[in-house]
Amino acid sequence: MCGIAGIIEKKGKVNPARLKRMLEVMEHRGPDQNDIFISPDEKIGIGAVRLKIIDLSDKACLPMKIGKTVIAMNGEIYNFKTLRNYLERKGEKFFSSSDTEVAGRLFIHEKEKSFDLFRGMFSIAVYDGERGDVLIVRDRLGIKPLYIYTDSERIVFASEVRGILASGLVKPELDIPGTTAFLMFGSAKYPDTPIRGIKEFPAGHYQWLLSGTPVKYWELPLNQTINHLSDEEIKENLRSLIEESVSLRLVSDVPLGTFLSGGLDSTIVTAIASKYKNGLNTYSIRFEEEEYDEGTYARNASEFIGTNHSEMVVTHTDVINKIDTIIKSMDMPTIDGVNSYFVSGFARENGMVVSLSGLGGDELFGGYSSFHYIPKLIKVKKSPIVKTGIKIIAFIKKERKYLRAAEFMNSPGSIEDAYFSIRGILTTRFVESLLGLERGFFNPSIYLAKIINTNTMSDLNHIAALELISYMRDMLLRDTDAMSMAHSLEVRVPLIDHRVVEFVLKLPAKYRKNKTFLYETFKNYVPAWMQTRKKKGFIFPFEKWLKEDKINVMKTLKDSELFNREEVERIYNQFLQGSLGWQSIWALYVFEKWCEVNNVNIQKGGL
Repeated sequence: MCGIAGIIEKKGKVNPARLKRMLEVMEHRGPDQNDIFISPDEKIGIGAVRLKIIDLSDKACLPMKIGKTVIAMNGEIYNFKTLRNYLERKGEKFFSSSDTEVAGRLFIHEKEKSFDLFRGMFSIAVYDGERGDVLIVRDRLGIKPLYIYTDSERIVFASEVRGILASGLVKPELDIPGTTAFLMFGSAKYPDTPIRGIKEFPAGHYQWLLSGTPVKYWELPLNQTINHLSDEEIKENLRSLIEESVSLRLVSDVPLGTFLSGGLDSTIVTAIASKYKNGLNTYSIRFEEEEYDEGTYARNASEFIGTNHSEMVVTHTDVINKIDTIIKSMDMPTIDGVNSYFVSGFARENGMVVSLSGLGGDELFGGYSSFHYIPKLIKVKKSPIVKTGIKIIAFIKKERKYLRAAEFMNSPGSIEDAYFSIRGILTTRFVESLLGLERGFFNPSIYLAKIINTNTMSDLNHIAALELISYMRDMLLRDTDAMSMAHSLEVRVPLIDHRVVEFVLKLPAKYRKNKTFLYETFKNYVPAWMQTRKKKGFIFPFEKWLKEDKINVMKTLKDSELFNREEVERIYNQFLQGSLGWQSIWALYVFEKWCEVNNVNIQKGGL
């Protein structure tokens, strides 16, 4: 795991000092080694910071020069040994045992076709000396981040937004779409960021930066179905794919453990990992508030599997004491990620450099409420009597779930409308008032419809695609990367290996409801009580802490120069009354603090 950065000057020459500053602010991503490469004509510069995981020697330093090719990589190619054998049969000689060298030499042989052969998580920059151009590529699911800024004079890219800002070539001014999307969803939405001009490079794409546009090399298989396999054959295939995925992700020359919350997904991953790795270390966090604490489940799962389990209790005081560091670690603002910050730090303090996570199981196997609630909402909307009843209940009770359902009843009624009623943080009316925008500036449902191709797609895959892209990629994966790398910890996510994803998304709906089939497939790996355990989710007690004023967000927001202060008060009061979720006021607080720690221009002129 590392961080990469690059500058391409179209008219002048690269200033090495700017590139070095980009690496300095990303040192946490790679504290073990860093360096830069400048092309002979001085128009192209590539840099990298390295966290040593595979091949700890200096032979694997980054950026890596292989003939006229220079490669910088953030991530891992898990099947690199197989690919190395393939290249050795072609006569290639290697000077290191790293996966980066394998990726570089494979690119020299196969060019853009090499990405189809990778199994892993990666953002890569390759300088082709013969072509005089740089190619960047990002993994299929968007596990590893990559951001880019382009204008008439230059191109700047990096693993983090703050890396680009550190170059001094981009002004830290707020972007309207990026800011609006964050306030509505709780995370910035592809391709926008909250900084004007900085965009997220698309997952599953590559691009020659001086001579091309982004090219898609992979997409979610949302319009295909497997109908020729029996239940037992599907179980056998699924077990084989997930076991292989976990085993591939155990390759490491440094200490490796797993996050174990006591949920089905993390328990399956941990159980499989323990088959290949004796004395596996597992980590979880706990809370003093019993209604949020999952410590008992995690300990019971650990005892069943036989791991060396450690747990950390996190209190509101811990969050307050670390809040500036947490916000800075986000890189991009988010309402989530605090849990990942603490569990990653805890694992690193205990000597881990790599950890496996169960992230992705809910998106693939229907674990979220959206999978059954969205079809129910759409069905109810077709009944005038029930539709009217929901509006009346919302008017009387003023509770968030009824209010959002009533808002959906007044919408066109698409799956995107229903999804936003569940995942949305603040409605368009609130955001327009907060920022002083014209009505209709940003339509969240139209945005969601643009990110996936819904032609001939089943409703199940439609919802799964929204969860995989809008929620998992734009929030969970981004936050997991940022918060783990803040502690120089690499997190691997075996449940979203692209071969697993391709297989599961092609399964008929009956295999992807409430994770029942996933449990049946792995019931010999996990405790029996998991079959009936109600999903709780890995969340912090923010609602309780904010209502009890243990985290005083209004102290920061009352003097806001960005948000309409009357609207802030209205949102806070509606949160206290139960009309809005805790995420609404937390989003405002996080964004205000994020602008502060990143020296972002929050004047209205910046918008």
